[in-house]
Amino acid sequence: MVSSSSAIQDPRVILIAPIASASTPGQSNQILEIHQELERQGIEVHQIAHERNRRELEDKFPRMHITFLKDSAFARLLNRMPLFGPFYRTSVQRRAAKLAMRIAGHDGRTVIHYTAPISPSLPIFRTPDIAVIVGPINGKLHYPPAFRRRETFREKFSRWMHPTTQRIQRAFFKGRQDADALLVAGGQRTYESLLLAGAKRWQLVDSVQRGVRRELLDIPRITHEGKNLKFVHAGHLVPAKSADLAIKALARTRNPIELQVIGDGPEREKLERLARKLFVSERITFSPWINDSTTLIETMRSARGFVFPALAEPAGVAIQEAMAVGLPVICVDWGGPSLLVDTRSGYPIKPVDEEFVVNEIARAMDELCENPDRAEQMSKAARELASTKDFFWPDIVTRWIELYKNVTGAHADRVIVARPKAQVKIAIESIGDRPATAGLLSEEFDAMEHPSIHIEQ
Repeated sequence: MVSSSSAIQDPRVILIAPIASASTPGQSNQILEIHQELERQGIEVHQIAHERNRRELEDKFPRMHITFLKDSAFARLLNRMPLFGPFYRTSVQRRAAKLAMRIAGHDGRTVIHYTAPISPSLPIFRTPDIAVIVGPINGKLHYPPAFRRRETFREKFSRWMHPTTQRIQRAFFKGRQDADALLVAGGQRTYESLLLAGAKRWQLVDSVQRGVRRELLDIPRITHEGKNLKFVHAGHLVPAKSADLAIKALARTRNPIELQVIGDGPEREKLERLARKLFVSERITFSPWINDSTTLIETMRSARGFVFPALAEPAGVAIQEAMAVGLPVICVDWGGPSLLVDTRSGYPIKPVDEEFVVNEIARAMDELCENPDRAEQMSKAARELASTKDFFWPDIVTRWIELYKNVTGAHADRVIVARPKAQVKIAIESIGDRPATAGLLSEEFDAMEHPSIHIEQ
């Protein structure tokens, strides 16, 4: 049943995220956090995920309503051939859209929300007469121009091809252009990418990519007194996180700054070698990743600042958590961190070149180490920003639910407008001052003159 927006029910949400996983950190796990928060706020949710993750999802989330996408033998073959990866991902998106349409039916209150992958280049297929939200969209973040030598060939090729890819999206994949809203988490670069792919400006809605637990505000804010030599870096040790810049900066500080690096990854041995080469290994502690965020925060409490010099980080959850507990942040003013940190809450460093960035990280660590008043001011500002910038899942999802209601209401109105005169069956509730009349009748009428009439599909 489709009705006018004034009578629209609470939305039902179908989340499309084939990569949803309970065991993979980052984006795959973020999808499930969205699902859980929607359910906490009383929304009926249906998840579409890939069959390969069925066992782990059913084991960990037995109450979740999930439908799994199965691959054909041909699709499995495509997935094993890297050259055909884009075709495989496109086929997955197409099958997910068709499945979502079957699940949605025609109740007029369903929203299809593509939550992952977050790339602005991933094809989105049309789902006629059903409200569609896409995002938060981020991804496709390239290195700053002065650091392009760090790119792999694949990353260079992706950057070169990105404008062409988006023009192909504009010409052949209209689903994103037809969406009711595109949640943008990547700032100006994502705006430009989506507009190139045919999006309209009215579709673009700013949103934080990932939330953190509101309970972080219940933890006493980290306070700063006296001189403190300790700093911390936390994150997956991969090239994009650029932890090497923090180690190089350590070699240039005038104080014997100490850095704790929390995380695992393929870059760890390389980073340990770099520390030995620069004769700072005795001032660096490498620790395994800490999965429990409460334990991670407690580990950070003894630090004066959080050093996160990532050059290709689209989000920045670790920064959000650090700011929420009052830890000043030293970061590169690029990508996700540039949308989170300002000069009141930390040191966003322009990516001029490596020499400039390394020197500025060293200067910032020295200044924070020696100046507790400055650190305390930044600590208070960081916490204030975190509490007002929608860093937390309940706030983010509440805004999305309002958006769901708006777009489902608009769809209901559009259906009525699109069919102002038609042979339909109507149930008369009331027209003017006349009482509701039981029974059904069939006639040609102008639906816009009777907003209290519900059109039976």
